[in-house]
Amino acid sequence: CMEALASPNFDLQEFLAAARNRAPLVAVRDALQRTLAELNEELVARIQRDFNAFVALGSSLNEADNLSSGCIAPLTEFKSFLLDVQHEVTCDIARLEHSLEQRRELASRRR
Repeated sequence: CMEALASPNFDLQEFLAAARNRAPLVAVRDALQRTLAELNEELVARIQRDFNAFVALGSSLNEADNLSSGCIAPLTEFKSFLLDVQHEVTCDIARLEHSLEQRRELASRRR
């Protein structure tokens, strides 16, 4: 009988008429109150579950922030290392180009 409450075509008058034929209205009222209490319990449980998931998400985001903050120093150090290597390579290339230019000059003088 209580399943009819979930129907999209629920009609209160039909429900009461059918319920009145099966049981006294006091019994219907008591059954409706029990159903309401069960629905309220289910609603509270779902809200608590969703709230707990929301809180857990906040904790996860906080942990992600901490992880990303912990990566900044090593990445900055690595960037500095790469910039040093780039500078050294640039200096080596400049020395090589200078040496090649000197060789070209010597070779052109020999001809």
